[in-house]
Amino acid sequence: MGKLELELKPELDILTKYIDAQTGDGSTTAHYYECTANNFIKNSIKKIRCSTALYDSIWADGLCVAHVVEMNEMYSSRLRGVGGDAGSDAVFQTNHIDGPFGLVPYFTLIRCIVTIYNESAIKTNLKGTVVVCGAGDFLAHDYNRDLHYIFGEQGADEKRYVLKLHYVLYPEWMPMFCVDVYKYWNVGWNTMARSLFRFALNPKTPVEVFINWGINLATFLAAGVVWVLFALSSVSFLELGQACAHYIEHIEHRYDKVGC
Repeated sequence: MGKLELELKPELDILTKYIDAQTGDGSTTAHYYECTANNFIKNSIKKIRCSTALYDSIWADGLCVAHVVEMNEMYSSRLRGVGGDAGSDAVFQTNHIDGPFGLVPYFTLIRCIVTIYNESAIKTNLKGTVVVCGAGDFLAHDYNRDLHYIFGEQGADEKRYVLKLHYVLYPEWMPMFCVDVYKYWNVGWNTMARSLFRFALNPKTPVEVFINWGINLATFLAAGVVWVLFALSSVSFLELGQACAHYIEHIEHRYDKVGC
């Protein structure tokens, strides 16, 4: 976990006021995108995504960084549980990966979650490490490979706003054509996922209920596949057993919360 520079606090305040003005009763999650924001908001987001502290946390020698602005979004969080009534919001409280391109070599898509404002006790579990983020804190993970979920407590009037920023890391020798292809694979996937999530946010009709069921089932199965791949790459049967036990424990924990 990292921390933005203090001089970026005014930009966080600007984004907080913007989300406050856009969000309704806050009973569900809400999403606002950099690409469709006004120029004033875009400028604040740009200052944050070009933060030196953020760059230093994701960059390494021999790598180049490309911004993926098309995927960037401001997100108003709402814990709704993992039952059917939670709609597609249940995905965020289920151990999951964000994208399907984890087997593509040489490329990494980083999702950096910057906390804009947080009154809640929501925690993030990233690959087994639990963190609580306050305003200005950021947490980066591999969009296509890292398992994560959120949990904790959030009162009805408690707000939690985050900014999701995206960067492609690639070797210096990689042709830009290949970088663009990888980038737009992820943009296409993310755009499709956004549309499905919004459609199934409050499932009422049979079609919405079916799509919501499919989203949550696919999320659950994908997490299982990642755990299996991790286990098969382990160097000992002990680690294999520990990985399976951890996943089974998570399954039990997840279904304990259904309907809560």
